[in-house]
Amino acid sequence: MSRDWPVKAKDKFLKDPALRELLPGLAVAIESLTEFTVQSTETTLRSYAEEKQVKAGLLINAARVILTGKGVAPPLFDVMVVLGQARTVERLRRGY
Repeated sequence: MSRDWPVKAKDKFLKDPALRELLPGLAVAIESLTEFTVQSTETTLRSYAEEKQVKAGLLINAARVILTGKGVAPPLFDVMVVLGQARTVERLRRGY
């Protein structure tokens, strides 16, 4: 499903084909959290990146675009907490 992301943000942060599998996997990891905080979301994302042997920045930047529709936004983990666990998971699963 195509989204109307700003072209620059999409071209810059959503170009890696691995994200089609990584973002839904990140959604699963985020969904499993029993405590949904800035710290727990950051720890989970960084652990997931390490497990998948990718740079955390790849996931952080892609998730920022997926969650906000913008390439520049408030800190990602704050955005996740404000959106809430269910909405964050849903948007990461839906992807791009």
